[in-house]
Amino acid sequence: MATNYGSKTKTALSFAVERDNLLQCYDAFESTGSTHWPDVVGTYSGSRAEGNPVLNTTEGVGSNKIKYFTFDGAGDYFHFEQYGQPNICSLSTWIRINDTNAEETLCSHISGGPVGTYYYIMSTGYMAFGYYNAPWTTIEGTGSVVDDNVWHHCVWARSGTNHRFYVDGSLDTNLTMDVAMGGTINTIGSRWSGGHQFTGDIAHFSMYSVQLSATQVSDMYEAQRHRFGV
Repeated sequence: MATNYGSKTKTALSFAVERDNLLQCYDAFESTGSTHWPDVVGTYSGSRAEGNPVLNTTEGVGSNKIKYFTFDGAGDYFHFEQYGQPNICSLSTWIRINDTNAEETLCSHISGGPVGTYYYIMSTGYMAFGYYNAPWTTIEGTGSVVDDNVWHHCVWARSGTNHRFYVDGSLDTNLTMDVAMGGTINTIGSRWSGGHQFTGDIAHFSMYSVQLSATQVSDMYEAQRHRFGV
């Protein structure tokens, strides 16, 4: 299926803020139930729930209202139409992790065949990215811990071999990969064969076809942080 790299009109409720160059955007504000998480970009067919992720709609009021999905780490994840990521892209997500000392997968591919990359939080609470370069290789953040049961805005932004991790609007770690990686993905909250599933809450998940700049990341965080009490 063709990918739409165009712009999309901003809405008052969206956590995305930056709407240009979106590859996909799963925003809990756009969800009305727990069995399906629509892609607001409209390029893909949305996603279906596996297990029983729960849509929460009762936290906050007025302009501070948020909606989010809770994953139990024991079978809950979303399966979306697979696509090949470019080697220049960014993942932006709002997450709250209440499970320490365990790896938490944000995104990967459910099958061990086409999988080549995965985005995750380490058991130590730092951001990380894994990619296959015969053998598997990981790059790991060293700045901020994000598994402290508090909402965090986490961004993985890469271009070629450069990969930058951002936490709550600020650069966390600037890393160099061995090789520029694309990768085929189709899950939110799980790795291949259902491994290292996510335990906690996800309010927003969006992929971009560019390496987001420090200014863009900061603007995204500042525009939405009040809704998450941070």
